[in-house]
Amino acid sequence: MPSAQNPRPMNTPELSSSRDNPRPLDRIPASAILDAEVARRFIADPASLKLSDFNELHADAAEILAAHERRHRANGIYDFLIDPGNVRHEGDLLSLDGLTSLSVDAARALAGHEGWLHLNGLSCLDYDVAKALAGHVGTLTLNGLISISVDVARALAQVGHEGLGWLLLDGLTSLSVDVASALAGHRGWLSLGGLTSLSVDAAVALAEHEGWLSFGSLSSLDVDVAKALAKHEGERLCFDGLTSMNAEVAAVLAGREGSLTLDGLSGLTVEVATILAEHQGEELYLNGLTSVSAGVASALAGHKGNIIALCSLTDVSVEVANALAGHMGTLHLIGLTSLSVEVAEALAWHQGTLSLNGLTDISVEVAETLAGQEGGGIIHLYGLTYISVEVEAALSRNKKISLPYRSKR
Repeated sequence: MPSAQNPRPMNTPELSSSRDNPRPLDRIPASAILDAEVARRFIADPASLKLSDFNELHADAAEILAAHERRHRANGIYDFLIDPGNVRHEGDLLSLDGLTSLSVDAARALAGHEGWLHLNGLSCLDYDVAKALAGHVGTLTLNGLISISVDVARALAQVGHEGLGWLLLDGLTSLSVDVASALAGHRGWLSLGGLTSLSVDAAVALAEHEGWLSFGSLSSLDVDVAKALAKHEGERLCFDGLTSMNAEVAAVLAGREGSLTLDGLSGLTVEVATILAEHQGEELYLNGLTSVSAGVASALAGHKGNIIALCSLTDVSVEVANALAGHMGTLHLIGLTSLSVEVAEALAWHQGTLSLNGLTDISVEVAETLAGQEGGGIIHLYGLTYISVEVEAALSRNKKISLPYRSKR
């Protein structure tokens, strides 16, 4: 890669001097370099050029972009957009998905970015670059990698402060035991969304991981693999690729102590729901369910943990609402966009926290019904975008109802 001190090569696009005088796209060369001057010009005036014109990155340019205080987003290094709003540096998104190679110096500079760092165009990674990227303290996505060596896995496991960052490796399609063992040293969120199968030995190795562990493409789960992963002691275990589950696997997963995410399940039998309700972890997420029977709702209401999330339910019957109201913890039903008086009356008796943040508007009758059950728990209505004087007056009678800070009246 050319030195940042060298004159810009002839194939680097000329910067336009005005928003009204962009360089014609058909004159942009196939290969162009994003250097420090280009990075500064982009930050000063994003409309003066397109970073989609560049496919090579200098280390000093990477350092400038990484330190930039506003939100960046590049759709590949081929399409770099910016949100000019006042976004805190820690929350920035710097996505350079068009890069197909990266120098150690550029990787080290990019690691200084404290927000999301997307490098999904990289299809291979050597140890030195991985080690440099490991200094990144935020979220690192490397979803273009289809395989990695043990040394690279061991280096990436250190992403974030003491390995507490988020590491997404959703391009990996297979995992050896040695690589699994190396990645298990990571302590933050580890996403392996590309794996469609997993050996028992690799599962045993990954169970040593102490953070969030996510599998987005495992569409089925062998009971022996489930037993191995159920020993995972991290905060959360996610199986968003599972679309169905038998009672045996449900019983194994229900035995783990941490939170459980099963957002891929599209349906549940009463038998499996009853088994999952024995899960004593803090949270049970079932956000793939678009409907549940009264029997399933009644079974889930017995969940021993604190939180049940059913965020894809867009409609519930009075019978289902009555059943779910029996849950003693937090109940997330943010998929509901409307509420009848009868369903509101049933849900209002819920003793824990009830999240109805999908509602943007409610009638006076529903407001009076929700507010009238003072024996119920806390109700969140943060999604309301319009609150009439009458609705506000009704809701204000119940101090357990939380409203958005800003609403049109």
